[in-house]
Amino acid sequence: WVLPNGDEGPWNTRVIYAPWGHANHDVEPADDANGRRWTAPGYDDSNWQQTQGPFYRNNGNWPDDDSRYYVRRKFVVSDLSDIKSIRLWVNHDDNATVYLNGILVADCPHAHSCEYLLPKELLSQGVNIICANVYQGGGYAYIDLGLRASDETGPAVANKL
Repeated sequence: WVLPNGDEGPWNTRVIYAPWGHANHDVEPADDANGRRWTAPGYDDSNWQQTQGPFYRNNGNWPDDDSRYYVRRKFVVSDLSDIKSIRLWVNHDDNATVYLNGILVADCPHAHSCEYLLPKELLSQGVNIICANVYQGGGYAYIDLGLRASDETGPAVANKL
């Protein structure tokens, strides 16, 4: 794994939660003081809650109402030389959008698991950031995601598998 999913154990993350009762539940988190969007590397997320994922309604870390979650996970890639491409795995309910280093790489509608083959050029040597916006419209709720190195030749753009 380049970035393990929840099957490998809990993962550290920063999260901000927008409940449906909140007047601005569908408004993205504000840009930081330097004008960076919440999906960007270097965004100041210091006021976001530090917690562990994955997030499931039944494990107590997702509130019991319809809501939207914004998740940011930082990770380090020390060596890109052996990576030809990367596979993004997303398990979600309901809708999820995923960004890697500020670039939209997946738009996952409805509730299911999806995989995308991504070009390795989306990764940086050193610190990287993966972000997800998860909308829960009712019922069961979850988000888990991970990245795995692949020896497949990567596409120029993200391909849904």
